[in-house]
Order: sequence, then C-alpha cells, then structure tokens
Amino acid sequence: MKAFTTPIILFLFLIFPLFGASNVDIEADEFEYDGAKDIVTAKGNVIVTQGDVVIKSDRGVYKKAVQEITLFDGVTMEKDGIYLTCQAAVANSLKNTVEAFGTVNYTFEDIKGTAGKAFYNMKTNEVELSDNPVAYQGRDLVKGERIIIDLNRNKVITRGKARVKLSVDKL
Repeated sequence: MKAFTTPIILFLFLIFPLFGASNVDIEADEFEYDGAKDIVTAKGNVIVTQGDVVIKSDRGVYKKAVQEITLFDGVTMEKDGIYLTCQAAVANSLKNTVEAFGTVNYTFEDIKGTAGKAFYNMKTNEVELSDNPVAYQGRDLVKGERIIIDLNRNKVITRGKARVKLSVDKL
C-alpha cells in the first residue's frame, strides 16, 4: 500500500540535504513522519538520489537533528562508476560521509573487493575499507588491516599488517 501525505513531502523538501549543498530526492512506497522525534521513516523500494550518488534499500530512517539517514536491508550505492552493496549504510550530511556495514562488496572499473566495513569521506574523496578488506585487480591482490583508496590520486594505501600479491604478467 502506498502512503502519500503532503506534509511529509513538504518536510522532505525542507530537510537539510545529504552530501553537501545540492538537493536530495527520496522516493519510497511509504513514508511515516514522527513529529515528536523529528524522524522520517521510508519503507519499500527506497531510493535516495543526490547529484550522481544513488543509494537504494528496502528501508530508511532520516534523523533531522543530526542530518543523517540510515538505510537497511540490501543496500546498493552507485557513484562515479563505483558500485557497492552492503547490509546497512549511514549517510551524514554534516560530516559529508557514508559508512557501509556488513558484507561490503564493491566494484570500480576492473577492481573488485570485499570488506566488513567501508567509510567514504566525500571531502577527501577517499574510501577506507576495514574488517578483513581484500581488493582484486585481475590476478593482483591487496589484503590488509585497512585499505585506503584515494580516488583523486588513484592510489591504494594499506595500514597495519598487509599482503600484496602481484602477477608477473604485468611486471
């Protein structure tokens, strides 16, 4: 059943935008606004779009006081050719961050990988992978306690104990 209420739609246009200064569009099968807590809950086919960032899930909760949306149940994210899936994600407009949790899988061009957690800082355009992160590019492998991907400088940095396996056909 689709629920549509004018006050909720107006509220969504008035909330502070995620990811910086541009508007955020939130679509869902159903919205519920809790005025006492200043929280909007979106259910069913939730799609959050801001610029070139698209996040989809089955359920989301927006907390106006902290300008944060938490998405649950089969989250997918797409931005600039980066595709990521996870169990839950938190996007915060005050901090300009997105955190992904639980079996994070990602693809960027010919790089694929997994991690338990991913943290994307939109100001620095860096992704930090933790909780057993692994990145593959063809037969090459990077594994470490933390893997940091600097998207601006096209660099991969490891922190803590790490392992790198390079195929000889590229040397």
